[in-house]
Amino acid sequence: MKKISLFIMSIFAVGVTLAQSVDDFSFSPQTSDNTGSIVFPAGTLSDYQGGLIMAFGTSEDSDGVSPVSAATLINEDGSSGPAPIGTFAGCECDYADSGEALTFAILMNGEVIVITQVAPPLTYAANMFEVLDSSMLSFSIDGADVAFGCTDDSMTEFDATANLDDASCSTTIVEGCTDAAACVGFDELANVDDGSCINPQGCETCENGAIIANDDDNDTVCNDDEVEGCQDESACNYMDLATDSGACIFSTDLDDCATCSGEQDGTGTIVDNDSDDDAVCNANEVEGCTTVESCNYMALATDDDGSCVAIVVGCMNPSADNFNEDACVADDESCEYSGINPWGQGGGSEPAPTYITANNMSVLIQAGT
Repeated sequence: MKKISLFIMSIFAVGVTLAQSVDDFSFSPQTSDNTGSIVFPAGTLSDYQGGLIMAFGTSEDSDGVSPVSAATLINEDGSSGPAPIGTFAGCECDYADSGEALTFAILMNGEVIVITQVAPPLTYAANMFEVLDSSMLSFSIDGADVAFGCTDDSMTEFDATANLDDASCSTTIVEGCTDAAACVGFDELANVDDGSCINPQGCETCENGAIIANDDDNDTVCNDDEVEGCQDESACNYMDLATDSGACIFSTDLDDCATCSGEQDGTGTIVDNDSDDDAVCNANEVEGCTTVESCNYMALATDDDGSCVAIVVGCMNPSADNFNEDACVADDESCEYSGINPWGQGGGSEPAPTYITANNMSVLIQAGT
């Protein structure tokens, strides 16, 4: 039989340590004329009906407690009457001595000992007769007040604060999913939820008892909320709200002059900055005549502005009779002069002209004039 030892500090004046065991309740004392009567009236032990109550002696010269009565059944009405027996001549026994403090213990369910204290404390006397009432009694288990409840942790009614079973346990725990609305896992036999229920989270939905992810690319954005677009910030059609990658276009796809229009909502386009596709950006274009065989050819011009003038060959000496103001290519040999040309044969167009006069002459310029 399982043995449970309980240690308590007595409130009696003797102040000794008490200890009762389950085996004590099998004690069968010898009969004696020194038998007292302790009456627990109906109702005083109602919470302990069916248990066994026993008296124990607690003498000052004892190392503990020892039974001094037989175990007595507690009746259905909560009454009982343990009879403490005193030590008597002719028996080799150690029962209660006159003046020895008495305490009581109740054995419940064959294994739990409930210490029953009486205040004021009782002391043994031969043929004593005492009637107790509820106000004189206090009950404890392992030094703690008795707390009734279900003490079987395999039952749904289990009360962790209880230290004495009151037969309130009735339903065995069956763990499982107890949520009837759960998408997956509901167990109609379960009465304690074990966290096994599966319900939709995030993008998930429940369809016919199965979880549907609804997030094909596992990016935490539901399929219905996905926005496809270019996600490269350097692209012209970059879309800042895009959640799924789409096609991108870049200014370099056109040429080095191209730029982006600047929108970041996916509507951006490539801006063509080389309208004539001559590899010279619009901002760097120089207008002018680009035809080499023109009078006004401009070597730095990149765009022809239609200003080219056809080459005209002719006399470009303004002193000549046939000076051609439209000529841009000199043909000095074609120049014509009437009379004596003071500029010489070349009309003064040569680098070192010879001056011809009919007579030698001197020109004097008076000083100070």
